[in-house]
Amino acid sequence: MIDLLGGSQVSRHLDDLQAQMEGLVLEWLDVGEAAEVAGRSLGESQIHSRTGAYVVAVGRGDDAYPAPNAEFVLKEGDRLVALGTHEAVAALAPMLD
Repeated sequence: MIDLLGGSQVSRHLDDLQAQMEGLVLEWLDVGEAAEVAGRSLGESQIHSRTGAYVVAVGRGDDAYPAPNAEFVLKEGDRLVALGTHEAVAALAPMLD
């Protein structure tokens, strides 16, 4: 999936960003079967306002959705690309279990 999202370009860009902003992380997290966000839009789930993390892309099967908007509905099995501080991304993880 990283190739679908332009992984090598994203990786190079992230390396540059991390050099500029200490503590920034990019993680791939899966939406679990009982996740509170499954079946809800990004706007409804309030991921950013509750955690401080940004969902910068979503992988669903063989499809990639870069920069999903607030109306994008998350589904069980989605793989989220989350960007934020270590604390923000850690706060997101329980919402996806």
